[in-house]
Amino acid sequence: MNTDPDDEPPDAGWQAPEEEPQRPEADPLLRLAHELLTVVPEELRARLAEALRALIEVLRALVDWLLARLEREAGSTPEVRDIPIL
Repeated sequence: MNTDPDDEPPDAGWQAPEEEPQRPEADPLLRLAHELLTVVPEELRARLAEALRALIEVLRALVDWLLARLEREAGSTPEVRDIPIL
């Protein structure tokens, strides 16, 4: 039996190898963030991480508040009035 890869039938079109999706806009940002973290002292990195964590908590509280407000408005019955037909 010959195991030469050229002897094997080619893959069907739908069997093409999957490629990992490229995110070109995120790659430079990630590299920049990584480079900045290597330059920044450890104490400042810890403070930045704490500030980022606080910012995320504030954003989550804001989203929770907005959702509660929307649910409260959706739960109230709208004012209905009769319109006479002439």
